[in-house]
Amino acid sequence: MTRRKLKAFIRKLFKILRMNAPRTAGSFAMWAAVFSVCNCSTVNVQQKEDPWNSIIASAATGRIMSMRSELRAASKSALGLGILFGFAEGMNIIRKKFLEERPSALSA
Repeated sequence: MTRRKLKAFIRKLFKILRMNAPRTAGSFAMWAAVFSVCNCSTVNVQQKEDPWNSIIASAATGRIMSMRSELRAASKSALGLGILFGFAEGMNIIRKKFLEERPSALSA
């Protein structure tokens, strides 16, 4: 690929990104709003703050955001987001345990 073609490709790519940025931002904002509502609802129902809240909220968000699809696709979306957030919460728990067990360099 020549330098001129590469520059033209990059310009075209950035033009496409600029055109789609509002749509992407709007989708992300909607997802974040639905997730926040679901997360606060699960905290209110369980009356405690734990990792299960975000896992349940992410699965509910996946289901709500894909309601226009058929039931099977919406269920896959909910399951996928639940697994993804479950993995993230598991890694967060492992990270916290690792940091708690490691002696601090400042306390020496």
